[in-house]
Amino acid sequence: MKKIALYIPLLFCFVSSYSQNLNPDVKHAIDSLTTRVNNSALNDSLRGESLLALAKIQFFKARDLASASENVFEALELAERKDYKLLEARCNDLLGWMEDRKENVFKAVEYMRKASNYYKTTDSDRYHFLAAYNLGCMLSNAEKNKEAKAHLSDAVELARKTKNKSWLLNSLKALADIHRKQGKIDEAISLVQESAKLVQELKGTYGNGRIPYTLAELYAEKEDYSNANKWLDEAFICAKRGGDMLLFKEVYFADFQIQKKQGNTVRALESYEKYIQYKDSIFNDDALNQANDAESKYLSDVKRLEVEKAEAEKKLITSEKKRSEQQRNWLIGGVIFVLIALGIVAQRFVLTRKQKGVIEKQKALVDEKNKEILDSISYAKRIQTAILPPSKLVKQYLKDSFILYKPKDIVAGDFYWLAHKEDKVLFAAADCTGHGVPGAMVSVVCNNGLNRSVKEYNLTDPGKILDKTREIVIQEFEKSEEDVKDGMDIALCSLEADTLQYAGAHNPLWIIRNDSDVIEEIKANKQPIGKVDVAQPFTTHEIKVNKGDTIYIFSDGYADQFGGDKGKKMKTSNLKKLLLSVKHESMEQQQILLEKAFDEWRGALEQLDDVCLIGVKV
Repeated sequence: MKKIALYIPLLFCFVSSYSQNLNPDVKHAIDSLTTRVNNSALNDSLRGESLLALAKIQFFKARDLASASENVFEALELAERKDYKLLEARCNDLLGWMEDRKENVFKAVEYMRKASNYYKTTDSDRYHFLAAYNLGCMLSNAEKNKEAKAHLSDAVELARKTKNKSWLLNSLKALADIHRKQGKIDEAISLVQESAKLVQELKGTYGNGRIPYTLAELYAEKEDYSNANKWLDEAFICAKRGGDMLLFKEVYFADFQIQKKQGNTVRALESYEKYIQYKDSIFNDDALNQANDAESKYLSDVKRLEVEKAEAEKKLITSEKKRSEQQRNWLIGGVIFVLIALGIVAQRFVLTRKQKGVIEKQKALVDEKNKEILDSISYAKRIQTAILPPSKLVKQYLKDSFILYKPKDIVAGDFYWLAHKEDKVLFAAADCTGHGVPGAMVSVVCNNGLNRSVKEYNLTDPGKILDKTREIVIQEFEKSEEDVKDGMDIALCSLEADTLQYAGAHNPLWIIRNDSDVIEEIKANKQPIGKVDVAQPFTTHEIKVNKGDTIYIFSDGYADQFGGDKGKKMKTSNLKKLLLSVKHESMEQQQILLEKAFDEWRGALEQLDDVCLIGVKV
């Protein structure tokens, strides 16, 4: 094993990843495939294959998400229309990886299941391996670890059976991620080292830097920072040589976490800022919007084709029945009808043309104003999203949890908040006055108040944090000449080992004990975070919790939603029943069931308010 460790660092000098700055070979491949796709003489089968090949190079080599999305969805539409099943599966395969890289994990699983279901019907070992390996990776990223482990174990077994080293090194690394999530760090390191040894045997042909930074993260979890930093350096070497922006993003995030554990806060912050830069450069709003537009166009085209097919069949049946009668009627009155119709059409054409010109001018003006407003609000959403804790940070400190967050509009008055101080995990669900743009502006002020209370004033007691936040929020709003009475309702928790502290402004805390069928409610103070006539200190409640107990905090948006058969409010009583009905499910499944229940209750009615519901299992 020591011998392997000596040689492994040398391997990654030969390992390359995809270049963001297009090298001549990549540019030539893209230009050649583009020319081929635009060749009108190309048959449908070759055109579909060429579109998919072009999309793969654009995504994996050039990291051009928008162009790759347009081409893969065009290939998928063609495959479905012509019933090219294998091409359809391979398109879904690529879409799975693209959604995975965008961190849309459940959508990635959906696409990959479609691909894998078809791969399993073939006689090809390669497609059987891809069915197990690709789906296993998607399920792992979606935290469906049990199912993911089964698929990845099948991939490892098939790779060993066929003696395919490239398959084996990739599936071993993916299986190591499962062991890591289960806390089996030594087993995970052993698997990644075996994968690295295979890279050596293949003379650096496979791998793209993810093996060394995975080893760095594993050694960091063992607090072996010497090995962690060594492997992290190797990962940076691979990223720099390959120039792959996606790999840079992942390596900088790993460096941020490892440096933070070592207390190197300056380097940790620099790496986190680099991580955000690379993430935004690949998955910026323009690229994501273009990718979503491509998907929407595909779905629209599919629906249009189905409607046109149904209408064509209906017209054919109707025309066959009436053909004889129509022929007779046209012979008798055809000439007269045509003359009258032409006169009416000519008159209507002149009038319609004038009206169309007026309408088009008015529409252009309205569209321009709407675009300006939507562009401003979309940028505001990007700013508001930046203040929310990233999902990886939430899972780091609240491993068994979910956050159901459904803004009513593009931006929201509700927000969720997380901080870690003195071994305490602080988390909150907040509901600011209003929703949409006004609510979002208030949320920024209130979020800042919470952060300052913890970071600047070093507070960890929930009641004192809310007192100080109220003071900060009032000070900010008093700067205005207007009498601003906006603020927020909030439920704030502090969790350390088996001790839970809670303070609330209007919003309560619910606890479902592991062995109980009732909800224990801790009531909040009946005052908001904001200006009131007689302000009282917020009360901090301390509760002992046991393993298996589940904590719920929320805004009022879920319970206040109108819907159901009679179009009435859901109310907290029905929300309690719903939570009790799903208490035995995993937190991930709870989120899915709660969101489904909300959408079914709402039905065709408009969403009334922002929704924020947090569940944490001890």
